[in-house]
Formats: sequence, structure tokens, C-alpha cells
Amino acid sequence: MEALNHLDKYLEEFTPKLEARGTKSSWASNSEAGQGNHHRHNPRKKARSINQSKAMTSEEIHLNDALEKEGLTVVESDLGEFIMQL
Repeated sequence: MEALNHLDKYLEEFTPKLEARGTKSSWASNSEAGQGNHHRHNPRKKARSINQSKAMTSEEIHLNDALEKEGLTVVESDLGEFIMQL
């Protein structure tokens, strides 16, 4: 409960540590902004597919649907999600 009650503080502390290790991060206030962040961080370089680890946020903002509409194949690396896709 401590982490949830102060999530903003912990995320602000954690983000620079992630980025120092080469991770890209972004903040979004809605689904469209979140999908746009993906495009900004991952410019298309003739990609045909994306392997995605389990992430509830991507489901909540309908990122997979947006990527598939662009013609990309999205494969979940989470076994349960992969089985559901099949």
C-alpha cells in the first residue's frame, strides 16, 4: 500500500535509474498519447512483427490493436497470452 499511495514519487525516482541503463520511458495521460509514445520511441525500420512481454498497460491502451492496424504482427512472450492468441 505504501508504494501505491506514493506511486508518483517512486516512479519519478525509478525512471532516471531505468533510463541510465538504456531503457526508454514515457508518460501518457490517455490511450492515444500512449500509442503515440510507442511510435516516437520505436520508429519503424521495416519491422513486420513485435515481440511483447506481458504488460497490462499495453492492453489497457489498446496498443496491440493499433500496431496490428499498421500491419505489424504482435506476439506476446507471456505463455498464457501466446496460447490465447493461437
